[in-house]
Amino acid sequence: MLKVRDTADYEDEAQVQEMDIYKYIESRAMREHLESINYEFNAMEAAWIIFRSKLTFNQQNEAWQKVIALMPDCVTAEGGSIHSLLKESIEERVKTFVDLTDENGKYIYDTDCYEGRFADICFYDSFKKCFDDALENSIMQDMDSFTIGAHLKNSSRHYALTFLNNGEIKSISEAPCEIKMKEEALRNMEITLPHPFVTGDILAFRGNPVVVAPQEENNFKSLIGVYMWMYEKICYETVPYFFLDRYYGDFDNNAIIRKISHYFKGKKKLDEILNDYHLLLLENKKF
Repeated sequence: MLKVRDTADYEDEAQVQEMDIYKYIESRAMREHLESINYEFNAMEAAWIIFRSKLTFNQQNEAWQKVIALMPDCVTAEGGSIHSLLKESIEERVKTFVDLTDENGKYIYDTDCYEGRFADICFYDSFKKCFDDALENSIMQDMDSFTIGAHLKNSSRHYALTFLNNGEIKSISEAPCEIKMKEEALRNMEITLPHPFVTGDILAFRGNPVVVAPQEENNFKSLIGVYMWMYEKICYETVPYFFLDRYYGDFDNNAIIRKISHYFKGKKKLDEILNDYHLLLLENKKF
């Protein structure tokens, strides 16, 4: 599970292939747009995309190693090397996982234990026992994943290890929040990528339709989106465009969203929108 290939293993591959970053982009709209313009990623952008992807723990390590081996190094905003950051992150990840799962007596483990419809937190001195019980529970409950907490004895420091129901480690997070693993530096990187979204587009955000509003020129990482809250209140929020996709759902409870889209695109007047919104509130007896 924890085998990590050395970057030297990729030297021959580097001569015959390029790093395919597009496949790590979850948003179909973003992926297709970047492919259509033949966007060339640098190592820092690739590392960030991999970090933000749904890849598992080992898949991310593998992808980062390919970045190190197949892509030229570049300098981070702090002046460091992205290759060095990735190497250190991989080493720290593997070392942390080994330490947390080794039967060394340093940690107390916990997980949700299910019995019928009741759930309690169960504590263990042994990682293996905790893991075996949690895995069995996840299979019985038909869960996609499960989480084990590892608490360092006589300390406030603890970790959350998330596993898929096939037993593969998906991710490790650490608390308290002031203690951060090296890979967390990737989260706050100011990465900007071209996107295909324009004012009036209806996108999916957390499963709901949101309309792209007119944007400020200096807004690089996010878009202003307008959406309906509780089917009655028009709200707006700053949303990260990298994770957005086209909305293909229905508008049964969000009819006003489509009309706001038409307004932003110049196809509908403001007084028409306000009248439609007024009628919606009357229909819902909220006005």
